[in-house]
Amino acid sequence: MKVYSQLVKRLASQNHYSKFVTAHNLCFSSENNPKSSMTKEQMKKDLMEGSHFETELLRRKKVVTTPTDEEIKKQEELEQEAAAQALSEIYDEQQVKEVLDKIKESGVTEYKIFEIQPEALKKIQFYKNILFFVNIPMILGIPALTELGFLDHKPNAKTIFAILHLTDFFLCFNSIIIYSTLQRLVSAIYYMPQENKILVKQWSAKLLGLKDLTFDPKDLIRIRKQSFNPFIGYKSVHDNNVKLGTESIGLWHDRKLFDSMIFREVKRRVVRPIRKGPVSSGVQTGSQQKSEDKKE
Repeated sequence: MKVYSQLVKRLASQNHYSKFVTAHNLCFSSENNPKSSMTKEQMKKDLMEGSHFETELLRRKKVVTTPTDEEIKKQEELEQEAAAQALSEIYDEQQVKEVLDKIKESGVTEYKIFEIQPEALKKIQFYKNILFFVNIPMILGIPALTELGFLDHKPNAKTIFAILHLTDFFLCFNSIIIYSTLQRLVSAIYYMPQENKILVKQWSAKLLGLKDLTFDPKDLIRIRKQSFNPFIGYKSVHDNNVKLGTESIGLWHDRKLFDSMIFREVKRRVVRPIRKGPVSSGVQTGSQQKSEDKKE
C-alpha cells in the first residue's frame, strides 16, 4: 500500500484527477472482487505508462557533457571582445599625454574631474545631523538615565529598561554604519597639471570634516562594487584603508581621462601544480643539497 499511497499523492499534487480516480477504483475493485486483484507492479506499470512521471523522470536525467572546442572558442572570443570594449573606454598612453598637454597649455591650476551632486550633499548633511544631534546624545543619555535611577519608582521599570537598552544598541549600530559610510565619500576630485598630482577632497574621520588627499595617478586603482559600501569605486594601491566613495553620488566631468590616467594592466598569476613523484638518483632537490652542505 505504500507504493499506492505515494502514487496517489503525486497524482493528486499534479492535478491528474482522472488517474487518481482510476487508481482509487482499481484498489477498491480489487478488495471487493478477489478474482480481479492486481499486483503492485501491474498497478504501478498501468499508472506510469505514458503519464507525467515518465516525462518527468526523463527530464530529470540530465546528461553532463564537457564543452566542445567550438564552445570554448566562442567563450574566448567573448572574453576578448569584453577586454577590447574595456580598453576602448579609456585613452591609450599617447592620447593621455596629448590631453594632459592641452590642460597644461590652458593654464588651469586645478582641472575638475568629479564633484558631488547637490542632492547627495543634502543627504550627507542630513545624516550628519542625525548622527551628531540625535544618535550620539541618545547613546550617551540612555545609560545616564538608567544609572541615575530616575525610572526605578515606575511599576514597569524593567520593561522600560529593556526597551531603552535595545534602543541604545540599535542607535550604536546605526551610528557606526553612518559614520563608516560617510567618511569614505568624496566631495571633489581635481587634476593638478603643474605637479602631475590628483587632489581628492574627502570627508575625514575627525568629525566628518573635509580633508585634502594628493595621489600620483598610478597610486589609485579602480575596484569592483562592494556589498557593504556600494559607494566605493577606487582605492589606494599602497594603503587598503584609503578608499574613495564616488559611485552613484557625484557628477563626472572627465571620468575617461581619470580612468586612463590610473589604468594599469593586471596580470593574472598562473598557479602551476607541483608534481609529486620519485626523484631520480642523478637529480638532487634543494633540501638534499642543503643537508649535504651542512654535513660537509
